[in-house]
Amino acid sequence: MTLFSKSKFDIFGDVNQSIYDYQSIHNWEELNDTIFNSKANVLGLNKSYRTTMEISDTANLVLNHLNYDSAECISRSGSGIEINETDDTSDILIIINQIKEFLEKKYQTIAVICKDDKETDYVFKQLEKYGINISKISEQNEQYNGGVCIMPSYLSKGLEFDSVILYNTNDVNYTDSNIDIKLLYVAITRAMHELFINYNGELTKALQPLIKDKKNDLKLVKVKK
Repeated sequence: MTLFSKSKFDIFGDVNQSIYDYQSIHNWEELNDTIFNSKANVLGLNKSYRTTMEISDTANLVLNHLNYDSAECISRSGSGIEINETDDTSDILIIINQIKEFLEKKYQTIAVICKDDKETDYVFKQLEKYGINISKISEQNEQYNGGVCIMPSYLSKGLEFDSVILYNTNDVNYTDSNIDIKLLYVAITRAMHELFINYNGELTKALQPLIKDKKNDLKLVKVKK
């Protein structure tokens, strides 16, 4: 600002995806006050063009859980969100069937998103044992060339996929902490067309209205057990 006091530039970002509170701003007014002495114009871009209404409504449910403002989805309806209750003996087989379903629909980019690195490594090895052609995105290998991939939630930020499978969105993986709920929000919003949500045990509180509100079963959500 000192060197280029008359320069014009724009800053874009989604504060809802600011995962780590200690290195993030919480609203744009905070940045405007601190850096620009409240002289910058702050414009809110809260329309979503990428995802279907069903995916956007699910993401907004998470934002509401954090008491954040919802995004407005441009009208593009798609398939209902599918929620699957799994157990230790069925979780991998369910994912395999879901991957095959997406491949049959000719989706070019398919992601399995896990909570963390440890979970990603486990699921990746299990899927490889069953002969699934899948690549793993990690901090050591961030290259992605399409097809089926798997990654931890924090590395999915900034990416987008035709379809997404969330592995084990239970209340142990995604607690009510800010960081967990924001990671869940990031993972959900990576999906453009279809989203499958799997959980083992108790579904995270942020998503429980999806299975408790019966009216959602008609269009938004397909619950399978």
